[in-house]
Amino acid sequence: MVIWFAAGLLGAAFYLSALALKPASGNRLMARINPSSTQLDSAKEGSFATKFDQLSMWLRQKVIAKRRLDRVNLELPDFIDLLWVAVFSGSGLYAAMSHLRGRMNGILAAELDRIVVSLDQGSSLEREITALSQRLPSRQVQEFCHKLLWSFERGTPLVSVLAEQASASRGDMRNQLSRLAGRNETRMLIPLVFLILPVTVLFAIYPSLQLLNLNYI
Repeated sequence: MVIWFAAGLLGAAFYLSALALKPASGNRLMARINPSSTQLDSAKEGSFATKFDQLSMWLRQKVIAKRRLDRVNLELPDFIDLLWVAVFSGSGLYAAMSHLRGRMNGILAAELDRIVVSLDQGSSLEREITALSQRLPSRQVQEFCHKLLWSFERGTPLVSVLAEQASASRGDMRNQLSRLAGRNETRMLIPLVFLILPVTVLFAIYPSLQLLNLNYI
């Protein structure tokens, strides 16, 4: 069984090396016969490579954006708690943001600094909160911005709104961590089933097969 497995790996290696050498020799032969066809083939390969690079860049950007939003969702409960403490102590929302500016780290800290700078330059608070929900298209962030705008329009106490939103954000964070733990648990089964278990079964069965092949009288 081990010999057949090694023979299969050796045959696959020879096949891949043959495939790697075949296009180069074919391209050199076609270049001598018809140079225009080789230019066309190189243009097709270049276009395919360009499309592949664009696709890989798009996928990479998607992954980076998703990780960024996951990081924002984890930072949001602490951010709302600090904002709630500052507002509960008697400060307004602008004063609370200015007080928290420079005392936080992360993506939301950079967004908070951007909001405070824009407010100092004459922008309105409603416009900056709406822009924040557009820059961070996360459900938790959009809900938080919507609750703030709703509090400004209806005159709802900001302390209660922040307290409810902090509790809801912590519930969403617990659900997100539970989903992440379940996903990692499933990923841990892949090396166990396809690597560790076959090797264990092989080491358990191989001596028995060797003993069965012996001729006892």
